[in-house]
Amino acid sequence: MKKLNFHESDDPLAEKKYSPVKGIVHKYHDRVIFCPTYACPSRCDFCFRKNLVDGKNGQLNRYEMAAAIDYIKKGKNIREVILSGGDPFFLPPKILLDILKNLSAISHIKILRIHTRIPVTLPRRVTKKLAAMLRRAAPIWIVIHINHPKEITPQFKQAVAILRQASIPLLSQSVLLRGVNDNFETLKKLFYGFVELDIKPYYLHQCDPARGTKNYWVPIKKGKKIMRQLRKEVSGICLPTYVVDSPHRGKTPLY
Repeated sequence: MKKLNFHESDDPLAEKKYSPVKGIVHKYHDRVIFCPTYACPSRCDFCFRKNLVDGKNGQLNRYEMAAAIDYIKKGKNIREVILSGGDPFFLPPKILLDILKNLSAISHIKILRIHTRIPVTLPRRVTKKLAAMLRRAAPIWIVIHINHPKEITPQFKQAVAILRQASIPLLSQSVLLRGVNDNFETLKKLFYGFVELDIKPYYLHQCDPARGTKNYWVPIKKGKKIMRQLRKEVSGICLPTYVVDSPHRGKTPLY
């Protein structure tokens, strides 16, 4: 395990504090993050939950799953559920279908959102059968985590096409990473690539200070400079919101 540098944390967003039951993070009044699994086909070095995605944590057991869904049922103020992890698409399809059915049956849940990196890391898992299953749980949005134009492979494009053919709206989220995508040309190509595939650029995240991420941090001043240049030269529909996630205030727009 990498040593903990100054300003780094194994829980940089204080999710433990806002977790009333296992698998639930309730930081925002009207929406919750629901992590039915901490398993993931990749272990990104900059992941803010990488201390959980370590091979020791799989999907919630049936009692934990029931407790999480029961919490959502009782939270009448909750109107949106964000499925995260791990990666929800890494769940067995039957389990994911059961989760979506249970959530769709709750009258006060109006929006479901799934955050995933599977179209990049394991695109063959995105099938027409999966897309049809997701479509039945509408209204549902898929947010794809992708950081570099080289990740827009033919296999990725095929996975995205399957989701779009099912009329599922797609958003993107990316992390600003030093030495990877912290320049105008790379981000311009990435965001144009999204829109060409019918994916709306949603968030560009400042890298969270998880353990061992110091070498990936980009000064916010530089991030804003890149965003100013993008705004001058790139179509508005191709621009995400540049945000930083704080432990207690949630996402704060930077540009």
